[in-house]
Amino acid sequence: MQVRTVDVSSDIGVFAVSTAGDRIAYGHAGLSVVSLAGDKSDLLFSDRTPLALAWSQQGAQLAAVFQDGEQTQVVVYADSGEALRSYRIDGRVTCLAWTPAADILALAVQLRTFSFGIPLKAQLVHLDPQGSVRNETLFDTTLKKGTVASLGDELYRLYGFDLSPLGDDIVFTRFYDPPVIRRNLKVFLRHLPSGATRLLMELPTEAGSAVWSADSEQVVFSDGQQRTVRFDPWTLTSVRRWDLPGRFLAHSQAGPLLYIDGQLYQDGRLAAQMADGKAAFSRNGQKLIVAGKRQFSIYSFPEAAQSPLSQEQRQRLLTLRTLRAKELVTLDEYQRTRRELMK
Repeated sequence: MQVRTVDVSSDIGVFAVSTAGDRIAYGHAGLSVVSLAGDKSDLLFSDRTPLALAWSQQGAQLAAVFQDGEQTQVVVYADSGEALRSYRIDGRVTCLAWTPAADILALAVQLRTFSFGIPLKAQLVHLDPQGSVRNETLFDTTLKKGTVASLGDELYRLYGFDLSPLGDDIVFTRFYDPPVIRRNLKVFLRHLPSGATRLLMELPTEAGSAVWSADSEQVVFSDGQQRTVRFDPWTLTSVRRWDLPGRFLAHSQAGPLLYIDGQLYQDGRLAAQMADGKAAFSRNGQKLIVAGKRQFSIYSFPEAAQSPLSQEQRQRLLTLRTLRAKELVTLDEYQRTRRELMK
């Protein structure tokens, strides 16, 4: 493992690392991209500061979220900095991800104020490369006015999602604000092709993020206080537990590497101590980027030995996962068929 650092001129906000790990897009006083291949200056993409960022899975395009009044603008840039297209979405987008089909998924939170409370609608917005927008409602709820006022912008942190590496499932969080019971976060699994949704876990509002394992079969989440868990969303059982708050989580999509609060785990075992901060792996698994106040720590790993799925295997696996989501196969049948398919 090799380590290097890159200093930047202002505090780092949101950031995203490209598929190959050769570029980092980040928000500070604007949106910039720094190249890690040689001594190149930052390229300023916009003088507006983004709320969220995501590189396409092929690594040639960058999606950035900007607040624009009561709407959000999603702008797609070429890696040269040229704006290719943009979308306008009602409400505030809290996070986004690119699918294997080059569509963009964005979670938009919409608030309205009434005398009895504040209705909130969360929508999963599908943005295709041709510029069309399709909204899919995840849930509607009503929050107390005092809750919204006390949380301010922190409210939007409570609504997020993570897309599985196979691109067919998301885990998302929903904030609950009941009149008597303590506020909490509920974590849900949603199968995108079928819309089948199931509750996985209830967590305190201090909880960190939830991230998928590389094989799209397990989810790692934390309570933000003292516990981080690798979880099977179908048996609803904990596979492994770490006594760490999990304020910062990242899982490689190319293998068994997991980052928790400055510690790197491989196959569940501690492999290295690292910088502590917001972290992200490159999609190919060869870079881990950890953001400090004004510095990126960059960890490089050898190329992972992978056996990528063939197109036929991938399609058969996606079909099998749809049958599981619709409860048309038992979990034993699913696991047995999956093992045979992966040979």
